[in-house]
Amino acid sequence: MASTPEPETTVGGYELRERLGGRPPSTVVWRAVERSSGSPVVVKQVRLTGLPSTLRDSLDCEVRFLAAVTHPNIIRLLDLIQTQSNLYLVLELCEGGDLAAYIQRNGRVEERVASNFMRQIAMIRSSAIPGPSDSGAVLMS
Repeated sequence: MASTPEPETTVGGYELRERLGGRPPSTVVWRAVERSSGSPVVVKQVRLTGLPSTLRDSLDCEVRFLAAVTHPNIIRLLDLIQTQSNLYLVLELCEGGDLAAYIQRNGRVEERVASNFMRQIAMIRSSAIPGPSDSGAVLMS
């Protein structure tokens, strides 16, 4: 699925290098490099034009969550760039992918590996941001 970016090859201080995925036409995920340091990152490009309000609310929630949480098992939001037509979330690059990618690569998951994943999910849940009502509800994106 790799291709070259078009027509923009840079956003802010980041050079877009390879398309990794997304859900066109609303989102595209790029492998990118921070130009000043050469550090690899991921840039999630979200087209704001024509984005339904429910999806915009979900996007706002995702951004607030990522900006507020520092956890070893949650990717970090490094930068946020907004243009007239797009929002770019600059994220930490995690080469291993997510749980779905792990299962796709490795097939059936052994019990000890599944247990480790569940422990990580429980840690994330226990340190998640309380909901707006502060009633113990937990915001999970």
